[in-house]
Order: sequence, then structure tokens, then C-alpha cells
Amino acid sequence: MALQKHQKSDEQRPIPVSVSMAVMSNVGSTTSLTPSKFVAILATQDDFSDSDEDLEAKRQGWVIDSDSGEVGESSDDADGISVYFTSDQEEEEKVDAEEHQQQDTQPEPSHTLVQEFQWTPGDNFIPQLHDFDPSNSGLRSAWPCDNEATEKDFFRAFFDDDILGVIVNETNKYYAWVKHKTEVISPRSRFTSWVDTTPEELLVFMALALVMPLIKKHALRDYWKRDPMISTPLFPKFMSRDRYLMLMSFLHFANNDQPNKEDRLWKIRPIMSMILKNYRKYFYPFRKVVIDESLMLFKGRVAFKQYIPSKRHRFGVKLFVLCDCETGFILDFIVYSGTDTDIPKLRPGDPLGLSGQIVKKMMEPYTGSGHVLFTDNWYTSPYLCEYLHEQKTGMCGTVKAKRKYMPKFHRDDQVLLPHPSSSETPDTEDDSKITAHIKRRQKRAKKPRTITRRQTEKILAIKWTDRRDVHLLSTIHEGKIKETDKKHYRTGKPIKKPDVVIDYIENMRLIDKSDCMLSGVECVRKSTKWYQKLFFHLVDLTMLNAYNAWLVARYDPTKPKIKFRDFVYNVSYQLLEEHGTVTSLTRGRRSTMRPDRLQGAAYISRHHLALTPKKPGENRHCLVQCVVCKLKNKRTRVTSLCPECDVGLCLGDCFLRWHTQKNP
Repeated sequence: MALQKHQKSDEQRPIPVSVSMAVMSNVGSTTSLTPSKFVAILATQDDFSDSDEDLEAKRQGWVIDSDSGEVGESSDDADGISVYFTSDQEEEEKVDAEEHQQQDTQPEPSHTLVQEFQWTPGDNFIPQLHDFDPSNSGLRSAWPCDNEATEKDFFRAFFDDDILGVIVNETNKYYAWVKHKTEVISPRSRFTSWVDTTPEELLVFMALALVMPLIKKHALRDYWKRDPMISTPLFPKFMSRDRYLMLMSFLHFANNDQPNKEDRLWKIRPIMSMILKNYRKYFYPFRKVVIDESLMLFKGRVAFKQYIPSKRHRFGVKLFVLCDCETGFILDFIVYSGTDTDIPKLRPGDPLGLSGQIVKKMMEPYTGSGHVLFTDNWYTSPYLCEYLHEQKTGMCGTVKAKRKYMPKFHRDDQVLLPHPSSSETPDTEDDSKITAHIKRRQKRAKKPRTITRRQTEKILAIKWTDRRDVHLLSTIHEGKIKETDKKHYRTGKPIKKPDVVIDYIENMRLIDKSDCMLSGVECVRKSTKWYQKLFFHLVDLTMLNAYNAWLVARYDPTKPKIKFRDFVYNVSYQLLEEHGTVTSLTRGRRSTMRPDRLQGAAYISRHHLALTPKKPGENRHCLVQCVVCKLKNKRTRVTSLCPECDVGLCLGDCFLRWHTQKNP
């Protein structure tokens, strides 16, 4: 079997490690391989040509001619598969040569699924749009709420009895598990008074948790204080403080006796899966959807805690969220746990990458239906646009300029656009304003507004320069310049932008808007247990979906829509009204300190009840007529009077009426 030599002899050229390991595992040897030995071994391996190791060998540069069985240098006119191995120096020389080429053609990707991207000027791009049927969008036929349903019913449709049953069962099990593991429990511990919880009690517990953000307090125990300044009678009325804290301590969602160590989210997995199932069961998205990151605040100890400086909370648990652009309904989410439990394992050389695998997994139920996906530059790539287009799904999003397969934007293709603040001559004769006008024109000349377009058969790439350079990819836009609804504050001219930019800004804000809406009413409390905090975050997301479903089902353009805060209040009120049971209100010590206790000190020092003087030589007080009773033609003799008014008054109503009513 002949071997072609390239620079080095075959005894000096080692086989790539991953390929030699795969082959040697089959032949049972650990000696180093040369191309001649490598081909000889391959001749005995029947199924190696279709294996993952074969693809890995091709990716790393080794070539096997499928007809002749030769290993050697690549050539354009060779038959079969021709790939070759290059050294680091050769690879650098090849990259330098490509950078000096004038053509804007990408080299053929190493992955077998990637086609060559031929970028050409994109001034006349026509997108290949996919048909979408909106008749199935919105609430599905399985939606259980009718026109008579209340806000509570919408929430309970997503948070159903099956979810409540799992939580109640696992919470009671967890208490028994802790009691079994704990050797000594103090007789004075509040845990000794534990009784198994019920679905009704759990709904009251959740209702109180939903009310808490509407009544901000510093600490959880403050909601049960009897201090008149900060007292909230609602909470002790429906649940005692110790019972609430016990439920918070033992709130659990999975069986501790059957842990899944390979899944970092196993403690919340059952509930999370059931909630997501209900999201998909009752709602189908409209045409446009968006994927972005969301961050749940958590500064405790957890292995997959993330830091995202651009988010409001910065530290916490990251979620990838799929959201409907028209209603804001959350369709799906993935909690990033640092493992491949929820994210498909990335294959070597896969051009989709980790971000593309996330998009592929979340969009899997909706591909082939003509949806349009909006993403930011962490997800967007030319290959992802190509992949989604083949799945009959449009895509639009910002993209990093150095993404693989991105085109080069030549200066000759730039199109200059007038700035809305520009004018040929200033509308004034003031020298200072004329000078400012000249400076503005000079500044705009250094950084003009430009747009550069490149295209393939299916993808439009745009470099938009306004205040800074922004790169976008789209398979659904033409890249035309359109007027926005805004006008320049000084000239009054309409502000113009590419249709890609306008559509992206309008639809990409949904995830941040959801986070903003939740920030004011989120029931997430400070907790050392990450899975409990994640559970309350799931309750908030479910409440937001119930609110969006309410807006879809109760849409009436003639009436103002209900605010999200009022919707949460109504759900809490209705849950307490239906499932709440009034507890004893006499527990605890009553506060005797009132802030208005001394407000009438100056008045009371003069007007107050005092005893009449004693009779001379006797040990009893003089009797006088009550002035109020006398006005009612009633004779009442008393020994109490007001020293300032010097009139007799009965102890009680007469004293109060005399000092508060003009005609007592």
C-alpha cells in the first residue's frame, strides 16, 4: 500500500491522539502509530469509516482516500475524501495568505454539515419567508377557565392540584426524614408541635408569601409583630408565625432517600417539570419568539451560581428563557446548572456550539411552523441562521463581528445616511450657535451614520454604524431604511433606522420587561436553600403567565387593562377567602407603647377627672350633680369632676361628650 510523503517521513509523523487512542483500543496495542501502520489497521476495521472517531480524524487533518486507501496531502482533483495534516507553522501561513485575499469567500468549514457561505453585496436581498398559521396561537382548547373564572382560577390552572400534592407529600416526608436523622430535639422546640400540612394550608402559605412584596418589611418576623406602628393583622389572622416558619423550613419537593447525584437540580426537578408541562399544554406562541438570559438573585452557596454584570441582580442562578413576543408569555426555560443535564452534550467540532444547542433544544417543539426567533449576540451565528432556516424558522439578532463564517464588510460597500440633527446651515445668526453647529458637523464627519450589507442566498448581514458599530443577521428582513416613531428633539426630523434594527429593538426587550415586572411583586424571600428560592421564583413566573393569559382571554380595547400588581393582590385575596381559616388573635403580648400616647399631654393636664374634695371632719367626698345628666333632666350625683371646667361629670360617656361635643 503506497504512502505519499509530505515534508516528514511516515515514521516521523504521529497520528492524532484521539484517533490513535480509538484505533489502539480496538487492536489492543499501545505502540505509536505511523501512517503506514494506521492504514494497515484501518483495513481490518470494517465499521471505522462511519464512526465518530473517523470524523474526528478528518477534523484534525488526516485523510484517507476512500478508493485507494492512501494517506497523504490534499488535492482538489483527488477522488473520494481528501483531507490532510498541517503543522502549526503551515496553518499560520495559510491564515496569513487568506487574510490578504481580495475575495470575500469563506473557506470550506471542517464540519461535514456546514455548507460554504458565499457572501455578496446585499443591497437587493429578498428574504425567503416561511408561512405561519396564527389560528392555533394563544390559549389552547385544553384551557380549563371559562368566562366566569376569576384571577385565582387562572393561577390555579398552571399551579394545579397535582403540583400541590407533590409538594405536600414531600414536605411531610422531609419532616419525618429530619426527625429520624436528628438524635435530640429539645422539648421546647417549635418542631415538636408539627402536624402534617394539607393542600389548603399550603395555598394559604403561598397567598401570604404573595402578599408580602405588596407590604414591604425588613424582616420576615415583622409581619407578625403587634407593634401598632408596623402591625399587619392579616398575617396572624390566617397563620401563626411559628407555623409559617416551620413550613418554610420543611418545604421540600423531592425525596431525599432517592437522590439523583448526576442532576444538580434534582431537588426541584419534579415541580419544575410539571410547571413547564402546563406552560406548553395551555398556550401556543404567536409568530415571533425571543430567547434571552434571566438571573434570579441568589448570593448563597451553590455550585452553579453565575455573575452577569449587565443584569440587575448581577449574582444568582441563570435561566435561559423562551418568551412569546406578542403576549410576553413564558414558553420554556432552562436553569443553567453547569452540566449537560438540560443542555445536549456538545459534539467536538459542532459549529452550533453551546449557545446553538440551547436554541435547538428550546425551539424543538416549534420548528417547522414558520416562527421567527430573536436572539442576542451570544446565540446568533451564520450557521444557526442557516440551520433554523432549513427548519422553516426565521431568525434575527445581533452577532459578534468575529463569529465564525461572518463576512468581511468592505468600506467600498458603505452607504452614508444623513443624521437627523444635520442641516446645511444653522437657523440662527448667533455666533456661538454657529460655532456649535460647525463642531457637530465635524464630529459627525469623523463617525458618520453608515450601513453595509452582505448576503448569501438565505441570510442578510448588516453592519450598522450610529454611535457605535452593530452587526446583525436576519433571514426575514430586506435591510431597508425606515422611519421610526421618534423625531429628533432639535430639528424635528424623523429618526431613520434599518428595518432589522427596529424589529430587533421592539421584540428583544420582552425578557427584561418580564424581569422588571417581577421585581416589584416577586415573592422570593431571603433563604439559605437555593431550591426553595428557585421554587418561589417559579411561583412568580407562573403568576406572570397567569396574568398574560388573563390579558389574552379578557382582552377588551375599550377598558383599561388590570395592572400586574392588582392581579397578584386579587389572586392572594381570593386564595385566602376560599382556603383561609381564622386563627386565634390573642396570642403574643399586646404592645402598650403608642406613638400618640403623649399628644394630648398639655390638654389632659388641665382637663381630666378628679375626685371632689372631702367634707370637713368626714372621710368621704362631696357629691355633686353631673352637668351632662342635668341637661338631660336626669339627676345623677357623682364624686368626680373636671378641675379646669369645675363641673361634675360621670366617669365615661359624660366626660367624653362634655369635652368633644358642642351640645352634649
